[in-house]
Amino acid sequence: MLHFSPLTLQDLPQLADWFSENNDRLCDGTVGGEFLWRDYYSVHWALQGKSLCLMARYPEDGGFNAYSYPIGGDEEDALDAMAEYAGRKEIPLIFCPASEEDTRRITARWPQAVIEPQRRWYDYLYAAEDLRQLAGRKFGGQRNHINRFKKENPDWRFEVINADNLPAVRAFFEKLTAEGGKAFAAAEEETAKIFEAMDHWPLYGFVGGAVFVGEDVVAFSMAEAVGDTLYVHIEKASRAVHGAYPMIVQQTALAFAGEGIRWINREDDAGDEGLRTVKLSYHPAAILPKYKVIVAPHLCCGE
Repeated sequence: MLHFSPLTLQDLPQLADWFSENNDRLCDGTVGGEFLWRDYYSVHWALQGKSLCLMARYPEDGGFNAYSYPIGGDEEDALDAMAEYAGRKEIPLIFCPASEEDTRRITARWPQAVIEPQRRWYDYLYAAEDLRQLAGRKFGGQRNHINRFKKENPDWRFEVINADNLPAVRAFFEKLTAEGGKAFAAAEEETAKIFEAMDHWPLYGFVGGAVFVGEDVVAFSMAEAVGDTLYVHIEKASRAVHGAYPMIVQQTALAFAGEGIRWINREDDAGDEGLRTVKLSYHPAAILPKYKVIVAPHLCCGE
């Protein structure tokens, strides 16, 4: 029988190893994907045998509870336990976000399940070599922006984030936040968790870098390497500095997508058309679909 507890930062050391494999290459199956958004989605966790079970509350579509596909061994037992829990609590049995492979396994078990693609959550996956080199005609626009940045800012440099320069990165983000911008709930939560990650940098285990012009930070990133994929969770830059965004994209790839890293996941576009256009302009190798899989829309008895 599952007993869920709220996911807290104190749980990270205990649960980090569960995210050390991510065959689907989706950002949701990472430390950053779960812990940075744990409060916004009210993420809860439980163990069933060797499986980690996660449950979240999604504000979209009128609000609904959903499971992630169990992580680790004993998947069948975990699925049984999830169905039992849904029936006991009299809540719908829903999996979200589910990868293509998750969806295949769920529908093999529950053929009556309804599958709903969630385009706003699709992840953008890039060949690491493409973002390192930005070679060829298709990346001409990005190279032009970078060349202009370097010409206008000859004293630029890139630094890996560490204890010495983290205060400068934080000061830049504080300034960026004070300037305003997107004010919806998800943006506010993202801001809070970026500060949390800075305050607990060793605990999160992220890698990251910052672009400086003189002594001032103009862009930074926070990322996480799992297997052959680098997951870029956070990417912020000054819009007042031309080319700062493509600079941090390429410099992050050059610094952290070295040997053994074949892919870079730059997460979803949240349904924002402007962000979608930008992410498409970097020519993803794949756009990874995610689904909402509704096994039982009302009550579930585990059948």
